[in-house]
Amino acid sequence: FTLLFGCGINVANRLPTTSINSVIRDYNDTHATRLATIPVERMLALATAKFEELYRTFLVYGFDPLLKAYYRRWLHSDQIVTLADRDYERAQVVGISATDGQLQVRSLQSPRTVYSLQPDGNSFDMLRGLISRKL
Repeated sequence: FTLLFGCGINVANRLPTTSINSVIRDYNDTHATRLATIPVERMLALATAKFEELYRTFLVYGFDPLLKAYYRRWLHSDQIVTLADRDYERAQVVGISATDGQLQVRSLQSPRTVYSLQPDGNSFDMLRGLISRKL
């Protein structure tokens, strides 16, 4: 197996999105509580330990149980995106390929056409709904 792992966790930066610590601070302000913010080092340790657990599951049971858990939390089901390298064709996110982890989208113009998009060859700006080839 070849494992490609990418992860981004905004722990402390207020912009351009929100961070875990911003959410904690807002919660404290709203509910008059004193929950502690999370140091970056602690988040890294937690994420690494969880990754190790998931990797062991993968080695024993394969990708299927991980894919099911992933879809339960996935934000992009049925999202409409624009494929910049296909003349800005519109497509709908249908899932992740179980064989190689590529993002799969179905053409809205030709519903029988499903594109598999490689993460290392494309830039995914899911906030803007735009997928383009990396230059």
